[in-house]
Amino acid sequence: MKAAAFFFGRSGFLCLLALFFSGHTAAFLFPTADVSSLHITKTRGQFSRIHAVRDEVIDVGVPANDSRSSDTSTSLTQLQEQKGELRFDAEAILSQIKVMDKNTIINTSIFAIALVTVVFQVLSVDIGITRGWSAEEIAYRVPLDNWNSYNAILASAPIQTKSITSATVYAIGDTIAQRTEGTEIGELDRARIGRSLAAGLIGHGPLSHYWYQISEDFFNNVLMWTDWWSFIPKVVIDQTLWGPFWNNSRNCCKLAPRHERHKYESPMVSFELALLFGNVLFCYAFAPLPTSRETKPALLHLASEATVDVQKSSATERKQLSYASILEVVDESHRNDATQACTYLPDETQLGTIDAVDAQPGVVYQSHPTPVLKEETVHALRSVARNYFEKRGENWGLRDVALEELLSEGSEWTHELDNALTEVIYPLSRSGFIGDHPNSSLTVTSATIFVGGGYPGAAVATTMLERDAGMITAHIDLGADDICDEANQQLKVMGGLFMESLVDVSSDDATSAVVGPLTPGELVVHRSTERTAAMILPSNLHEIEAESKKQNKHSGLDNPTRTNILKAAETSRHYCLRLTLTLKNTGNQEETAEAPAEERSYRLRSFARFRDDDRVRFLTLAGIIDVKDYENHFWLGFDYSARANTEHEVDISQRMSDINKAVFHLQKAAELRPTDPRVQFQLGNALGSRNNMMHQTGEGAEQYEDLSEVANALKRSSQIETAAVKLGIHDISDLAICLNGLASTLCKMGEFEGAVDAISKWGECGSIRSSLKPEDLASCEPKNIPQFEWIKAGDRNVAITTYGETSVFDEDDIALIRAAADKRFAQANGAQTSRYTMQYEGNREVHLDDLCKSDPALKERMDSILKDKIYPLVREAFKDEGGNGGHPPPLGALSVYDSIFVRYNGDVARKAGRIGASQPLHQDGGMYSVNIALNAHKDDDPVNGFTGGGTFLEALSIGDGETVRRPVRAGHALLHRTTERHAGAPTTSGIRDILVIFLTARRPEKPISNEYTYGIETGMRLQTMAKELPRDQCLSGLELARSYDPMNGELSYWLGVHLLQGDPNDPTDERWEEICRGVETLEAATQLNPADARARYHLGMAISTRHKYAMRTKRAHLLPPAAEVASRIIESFEEAIRLEKICEEAGCKNGFNVAAGYLTLGEFMTSLRNFKKALEYLSQVESTLSNAGELDTPWAGGFLEEMNRMKSYCEKETAKLRENSLL
Repeated sequence: MKAAAFFFGRSGFLCLLALFFSGHTAAFLFPTADVSSLHITKTRGQFSRIHAVRDEVIDVGVPANDSRSSDTSTSLTQLQEQKGELRFDAEAILSQIKVMDKNTIINTSIFAIALVTVVFQVLSVDIGITRGWSAEEIAYRVPLDNWNSYNAILASAPIQTKSITSATVYAIGDTIAQRTEGTEIGELDRARIGRSLAAGLIGHGPLSHYWYQISEDFFNNVLMWTDWWSFIPKVVIDQTLWGPFWNNSRNCCKLAPRHERHKYESPMVSFELALLFGNVLFCYAFAPLPTSRETKPALLHLASEATVDVQKSSATERKQLSYASILEVVDESHRNDATQACTYLPDETQLGTIDAVDAQPGVVYQSHPTPVLKEETVHALRSVARNYFEKRGENWGLRDVALEELLSEGSEWTHELDNALTEVIYPLSRSGFIGDHPNSSLTVTSATIFVGGGYPGAAVATTMLERDAGMITAHIDLGADDICDEANQQLKVMGGLFMESLVDVSSDDATSAVVGPLTPGELVVHRSTERTAAMILPSNLHEIEAESKKQNKHSGLDNPTRTNILKAAETSRHYCLRLTLTLKNTGNQEETAEAPAEERSYRLRSFARFRDDDRVRFLTLAGIIDVKDYENHFWLGFDYSARANTEHEVDISQRMSDINKAVFHLQKAAELRPTDPRVQFQLGNALGSRNNMMHQTGEGAEQYEDLSEVANALKRSSQIETAAVKLGIHDISDLAICLNGLASTLCKMGEFEGAVDAISKWGECGSIRSSLKPEDLASCEPKNIPQFEWIKAGDRNVAITTYGETSVFDEDDIALIRAAADKRFAQANGAQTSRYTMQYEGNREVHLDDLCKSDPALKERMDSILKDKIYPLVREAFKDEGGNGGHPPPLGALSVYDSIFVRYNGDVARKAGRIGASQPLHQDGGMYSVNIALNAHKDDDPVNGFTGGGTFLEALSIGDGETVRRPVRAGHALLHRTTERHAGAPTTSGIRDILVIFLTARRPEKPISNEYTYGIETGMRLQTMAKELPRDQCLSGLELARSYDPMNGELSYWLGVHLLQGDPNDPTDERWEEICRGVETLEAATQLNPADARARYHLGMAISTRHKYAMRTKRAHLLPPAAEVASRIIESFEEAIRLEKICEEAGCKNGFNVAAGYLTLGEFMTSLRNFKKALEYLSQVESTLSNAGELDTPWAGGFLEEMNRMKSYCEKETAKLRENSLL
């Protein structure tokens, strides 16, 4: 602000040097200020982005066509040309120095040092990065980079920098004034110059900063005067109030003696008046914040937030540009795109053609009754695009190419496309959405052909579901390459457009959000603010949906409509052309006109993504400019919510302020666009966070009292996202996260029935998660499946192992999978390749779906193996489980829930201090787990084999057999139910590769009452959520979870544990019943899984607790005989210790502390006065801790202290008994 006023002074170049000198002085005094140049990089046909790096394009704050940078600095080239003309007479200089007095020498030295310093700082701004630059580049960049450096310092330390700048200018001004009156260099009054410097440093600089800040706020936010003429009253007020005040203040403290003031004052005052007036013009006339009447209601709220957020960060931590500088860059970026991006396409030329095309007012999109491109033109465009990709080996996957790059492939289509633009697209866009804008015409800023589909696992959407740049998007369908399906029956495939704003959550018909099917050449025009996705459709889409409704098959996620859409995407390669339109200024071409509000808002949001500490400033400015764009509110709400949930070290009151702002903006976004699932989801999260914070601060009565708004937002988000999943636009990831949050919220509200509905839908998401094909129930049973046998623990079936000549994978299959995994690991370069967060040193994981996306051959082979071997093997192996106490096979088609390639590297794990590469004890998701070996053990391959490894099956701990099992050889499999607790035994050396496939089932067409398709998932998910709730709700949730899967011992175990965690001093019958139910539930857990050491230990504790409670509350008559109770307690503890030792020997700890078990047994035997047995157990505590390496842990000290106390007591009591026996 202050710096720009220097250009209005009497000595332009000297003032410019002063500006740079003051800026570098500020950098010296405030070293934390960042003086890096900020630059803009253009992206073709889109928008400019801000990068905090040195580049070679346009600078922030000074556009490339701004003449100020070149006019106000001396070119290095010119200096080099003048070098030969400059000659100095050394003798003449020495003779002049001899006649100088001391003051002349001092003054001359001061000015010489200052001048040399300034010139050095100016010319060295780019030192270290100019290697390879030409002289012209250096001359061009030096002034611009100095200007940016000064602005960066000004943003970092505004008051200090303005003070130094003002002091420098006042000192120069006073010097000029004295020299103008004829004062020689040696007669200059240095004291007076010092007083002038002080006046600028401590007076004018700081005071003018606050004056203009207050004045700007008053005119813009109070009077709301922001139009072009507003600078006039600002200048008047400035000259009538601020000017006289400052001049009088300066006169009172600066020049002395008083009678001499008139001698010097006139030149100085004229200089400073010019300076002040120029400053005012710059502040008010040349950098106003553009607004409109529409923005005024939102201006006060948004501007106040921006002020608060700017003040929150210290000045030295931010590099801020003025709003005017930011908008200048945005407008220049838009101008460049509008004038340079697609010059090969015509602009709108005749506004009179608006009425030539009928447009429907107030609709989301406009279309044309006939194709805008002929069949020959569509075919030509498709051909040149196909040839372009084939030449580059990119004939599969999602691809896009700028239309400009296809001009060399052939241009027979250009004439008709030009006609379509000028005769249909431009008129339809203007009449339907733009209206009349004087001095502007529509133009194309981006023209891109998108192609997708035509291979196994192809995505339905050929473009991302997102809003576009520009103001208008024109979508032209280009048809598909004819590809036949497996039955050699041609499948008619067409294109379409998914429009999120057309989603109707009150209807199960997801096709209402689809515009299409579209015939080749057909046009759809919509505002760029609409979130849309181009998609591939079967030609009979609506007939399929009608038939689904007739048969009542349309409500689920896996419905005939989705199945046919996915098939269409796999059997045809489809093309579309998307044009981005904006308005171009046709007035004064020499000036950069304001970009349309939509463009400014979009580009500011794009810039904000690259800002860290002042992102809110950019988003706030975007919201002020375009109050109708809901995404401004959405991203502001998202940013505030992220800040409130991550800044835990910040005071809770500040976090509450942030979360309240987040809720405000997200509610506003939901009001403006109710069909964006992202807005509803983030609103639900923000409301939930606010509820938690209110509970922390005591402002909310109960933590889960008012969660209905949270549930409503998440429910609406899931309903909207369901439409995108039903049509194959999105996978289930976002929907699953939303449903999980909804179910958790409903559990907190105590609405468990609603939670079960959400979890059931979540389970259905798992059944369609994978792109691998599901089971075909209509196909004949294959005959060539691997032989298998059951692995048993007593009479209980635990797992299945395959054997024989026929394996699940052959050698070629193994090589294909391992090669794909190796490639993915190499591309990741050590980065995480698994969606699961529980990762261990020495383990690498990658999802099979991710491998198949980049390798259609692998996808096709895996589909074949699933169809011919894995699905029928599972059906055959588990067909009798329903009669053996297990779940019967599902009625719905089997499908892949997830599949992971796992690499255990024993050598890496051991270097990290682990026993080996392993996985802890756990249960899987889905219904069945299939573990396929991909390489050999050292027993089978002494050279390349691994040692250790295998699957530890907890249930096998009961017998005397091996607890760790591996498939018989590479290519064979180990299968078990997902609820069977197991672990990955440590691979101690070498590499062990396996592929684990988790199977679930699709929703059956006609479910029956005892169908367990999603009962397993419901029970496990409810258990996880219930354990996070207050005790009463927790018990209700665990009871319900157990009812959905009563054969899962894990659910009974956790219910029993929580039943025993009540108030031990509560004497009521209800508490007694809880304790008794806890014992019964834990007994059930040990029967369902006899090998669970945790359940055994807690059962012993439960029986002991029940006995003590009964004795204390006079209910001893309800107990079994004391001897029986003692026997069961001892048996439970001893069995828990034995089972845990087996787990530890296998390297798969269960989580039960053996030392604690020995200590508990010692205490119990002490209470029975069996001191000999008590001492036996207590003596095991220290050795157990030592063997486990836990002797030095903090909690071990308490164990040892308690053990020594009991041992001492037992030894004393034993001695007494011995003495008594002798007596």
